[in-house]
Amino acid sequence: MAVDADSILWAYRLFLEREPENQNYRDMTPNFVDRKALRKWIMTSAEYLLVNGEASKFQVLAQLEPYGVSGRIFVNLSDSIGLGVALGTYEREEIEFLKAYLRPGHSIVDLGGNIGLFSIIASSLVGPTGKVYPFEALSKCRSEDKLNRMNRL
Repeated sequence: MAVDADSILWAYRLFLEREPENQNYRDMTPNFVDRKALRKWIMTSAEYLLVNGEASKFQVLAQLEPYGVSGRIFVNLSDSIGLGVALGTYEREEIEFLKAYLRPGHSIVDLGGNIGLFSIIASSLVGPTGKVYPFEALSKCRSEDKLNRMNRL
């Protein structure tokens, strides 16, 4: 959906809890191809993190379509990995490597599985006849990974 001046105005109000400084926001519409691009711009700004503080540390379901996989994964927007996954920018080259080499029926070990992104993508590539063995030593990551694996693996 196209971004108009009203979309930008409401993004300021909703995400930054303020009005734009001046009427120049109306000239920003060509900067955004769609509302997703507008959300990305706002939610990656330093002001968004400053305004939302602890509230920005919530888990959301991020779409995996940017990685060429259907499904979603729980991510924490307050850390760089979660935000990168939500934006579809996290470790793209490594994921392309997996997509180039994993085939149905293959098995893979995911050491340092973190939140489970690679495990979920690998599971979709190896299919029901393959195996994915994720391991994560950090308990903080294990809880997020467990939640994601229950929904996918």
